Amino acid sequence: PDPARRPRPQSGARKPRRLKPAKNIMNLNQSWFRQILADLRSENPLACQGILSLAGLEFTDAVPTLAVTLGERSVLQVNLGFLREHARGEDDVKAVLLHEFLHVLLRHTARIRTMTPLRNLALDAIINATIHRLAGPRFSDFFSHYYAGAQGIARLLRSPTPNDPPDPFLDAFTQALHQGKVSSDDAYAF
Repeated sequence: PDPARRPRPQSGARKPRRLKPAKNIMNLNQSWFRQILADLRSENPLACQGILSLAGLEFTDAVPTLAVTLGERSVLQVNLGFLREHARGEDDVKAVLLHEFLHVLLRHTARIRTMTPLRNLALDAIINATIHRLAGPRFSDFFSHYYAGAQGIARLLRSPTPNDPPDPFLDAFTQALHQGKVSSDDAYAF
C-alpha cells in the first residue's frame, strides 16, 4: 500500500515529531501542545496523575520556562516561546511536562510556600534524575541538552558527561542522585 495513504495511528501510538538536530525551533502552538499533553496522559501514569492534580493550564510569557504554581491545586504555566526555542521534538516537550508533574506528585507545590533558587535547583536535580531513572534517555536527553554547559552544582540538573571536570565529592553525589539514594533534603543541604 501507498505509505502516504496509511491512516494516522491512534493518539497513544503516534510517532513523536522530531526535527532535524540543526533546527532547534519547534513551530509549537497551543493546539499542538494540548495534543502532546493528551498523548502523554495516555502513555504515562505519572503524567495522568499529575494532570488530574492540576487546577488549570495557562499559556504565558510571565515564566521563563514552564512552572507549576505553589498551593494545593497548582496551575501549569507554559511559555511556548521557551519550548519553541529549546525543544527538539515532542519527547522534549513531554520531558518538561513530566518534570513539572513530578513537582505536583511529590507534593513540592503543596508543601513549599516560598521557592528559593537553591531549593528549586535541589528539587529539579531530584526530578531530572528520577526522569532519567524511570523514563530513560528518551526524556532525560532534554535536560542533558538544555544544561549541557552547566558547571559546579548546576551539573546536578543533567546526567554526567565524560567532559565534566573531576570532582570526587560532586561525582559521588551525582552517582547517588542518579541511583535514587538522595532525598530533596539531602540535595538542598548539599
